[in-house]
This record gives sequence, structure tokens and C-alpha cells, in this order.
Amino acid sequence: MPTESEGTGEEPQLPTESEGKDHGNRRRKRIRQRGSQTDDEMASEGQAQHGCTTCNSKLDSIEEKLDQVLLIMPGIENLRARITQLEEDKQSMKQSLEFTQAEVRDLKSQVKSTTEELAAVKEKIVKLDELERRIIKQECFNRRNNIKFFGIKDADD
Repeated sequence: MPTESEGTGEEPQLPTESEGKDHGNRRRKRIRQRGSQTDDEMASEGQAQHGCTTCNSKLDSIEEKLDQVLLIMPGIENLRARITQLEEDKQSMKQSLEFTQAEVRDLKSQVKSTTEELAAVKEKIVKLDELERRIIKQECFNRRNNIKFFGIKDADD
């Protein structure tokens, strides 16, 4: 078989590894263009026909799986919509909970201040009760000598 350099009179150069692959591919192409085929090419065509049936069966299985996925898609979309709704509900409940917790904190502080005020008022009530008793005792003591008896004559001393 003649190579590129044989027809021109140049020295053949050794191809590098990557060029060697390209060079081999070019040689096959040239051989095909001239109308002859190598044994390797004929063997690869037989494998290609066998590979086509394998590819077709794989494509069929892929199509079946794709059909199954397409059947499931509406359900998945419904689940996505439900998840979105649940996330919105969760966010709404979270905001409501935060608001409620803030109100509870405010109410606790009000209860604490009201309890303190109640304790102060109770102390004042106790003091007022004590003062009222003292006032009543004082009035009784002051009126002790001021008793008037009717029907008894006073003796002049």
C-alpha cells in the first residue's frame, strides 16, 4: 500500500502517538474512498449490527422508564404544590407563634408588676387595719370619763 510520502519522494516521518491514531484513521478513510475494505472493518460492521439490536433494546427500556416517570410526574407536581403550601403554613404558624410568645412575655411582665403592686397594697391594708384599731382604742380611752348618767344626781364635792 502506498503512503503519503511514497508518492512525493519524501522520507516517511514516524507519527507521534496522537498523530499515529489520526494517521491510522486517515489510512482507513483513504482505503474506503478507493473502494476496498479491511477485514477489521467488516468485523466491526457485524458488531455494529449486533450492537444496534442491543441499543434498540436499551432504548426501549429507557422509553418504558421514561413513560413510567411521565406517569408519576402529575403526582410529583401535586406533592410539590402541597409541600409549598405546607411551607407557607409553617411560616405563617411560626410568625403566629412568635407573636403569641411576645404576648405571653408581655403578659408575664404585667402579671409580675401587678403581683408586686398587689403585695404593696396588701401591706398598706394591714397598716390601715392596725391604724384603725389604734384609733378605735384611743377614742374608747378618751370617752371613758365622759359618760353621762341620766336619773342620777351629781354630787358636788
